[in-house]
Amino acid sequence: MNSNEEGDETSDVLSEINLNTGTVTVENSKSSKARTGRKICWTKKIPALGRVFSKARMSGRYHFTCTYCATILVTNEIIRRIKHVRRCPKLDEQIRGEIDGAYRQAILKQDLRDANTQRNDDWVDLMVENNIPLASVESQSFRKFIKTHIPEWDVASRHQISDLYIPRMSERIQTEFEDSLSKNPNQYLSVEFDHWKDANHRSLLGVMITQSDKKHFQDLVDVSIVGYRASVIVEQLKKSLKSIPKERINAIVSDSASACRLAGQMITSDKKFSHVLHHRCLAHLLNRLGCKISAGKKDLVDWASTITAFTHVHPHILGIFKQEKITKVQKHCQVRWYSTANMLEALLNAKDVIVEEVIRCKNIDQVMRFTDETLWESLKEALSVSRPLADCIGQAEIGRRVSVSGRY
Repeated sequence: MNSNEEGDETSDVLSEINLNTGTVTVENSKSSKARTGRKICWTKKIPALGRVFSKARMSGRYHFTCTYCATILVTNEIIRRIKHVRRCPKLDEQIRGEIDGAYRQAILKQDLRDANTQRNDDWVDLMVENNIPLASVESQSFRKFIKTHIPEWDVASRHQISDLYIPRMSERIQTEFEDSLSKNPNQYLSVEFDHWKDANHRSLLGVMITQSDKKHFQDLVDVSIVGYRASVIVEQLKKSLKSIPKERINAIVSDSASACRLAGQMITSDKKFSHVLHHRCLAHLLNRLGCKISAGKKDLVDWASTITAFTHVHPHILGIFKQEKITKVQKHCQVRWYSTANMLEALLNAKDVIVEEVIRCKNIDQVMRFTDETLWESLKEALSVSRPLADCIGQAEIGRRVSVSGRY
């Protein structure tokens, strides 16, 4: 935990969370006596939240219902409710400002900083940069490691990390970015946006800003409910760019998907953005070109995919790859055309091992098909065309990589 007002500070087992007050009850690992350690009491810090959300427990989980738009949030994390407040279409602007201001003041409060808080801040920076799951801090092995090697570190819980540490880091980065804008009035910005589905099948809209050679992840919005029509994208873009001086934006970049393309046209037609140019994404354009080229080689790519699948289901081949330090052949992704070039290259590097192992198979048809020298030569020809274009796509996408987010 971050801040403890009573009890021994060596406790490390989370036993109960009161979601109304943010009070956490922990069990002392030495005395086995329960004690209470407090993080931030959100109902005291942000009393207006109680007017916005009603709480009920159903099926063992807490449900928070917005009294303005009836949206139901099934979550234990305060940041999810704050994000809803920032975007609720029916919420009064005065209440929205009151809640947002109180929340920012709470997470940025300087008296939270001490030696233990600094360790947690540094740990959260590492988690975000390396995409380490929040659940890792609850694992027994992690807790055991900390208790053995860094006993003086009181590790923040996953709820503290999501509700306090990550938002505070995000606010700090956002503040630094906006300060840099005010100090460099002659620098202009380009805005990139795209939407995709994550592992949980949520539709996400990401907004990234380029400032000279620096990248800043401005916003990441869950649009699963409202959808990702062009009008929705435009509305979310305007919200995401609300704090950015419009006169400093000189270009908006999107891929060529119909909704994104139309959204780019719509927002640059707006009076506030009429000076902004709309460009298509170069990496996406090159990827589309690569897809057109590979369409004529579909049979060859299918043959290569079959061999790749064959290597994946034979542990003996994978073992030889590891022993010989040969890169494992990864399956290609149809919507990421350059992955096809990576697959072809890896297959050619592993050709000798694959052919040798295939010859031992009893399936004669498979042996004949996988050892066909004509097809292997065709792979070389296809790679000689695809690799240069794949490298171009890689260079084009370098500009889209971001090390940390401006808004989590």
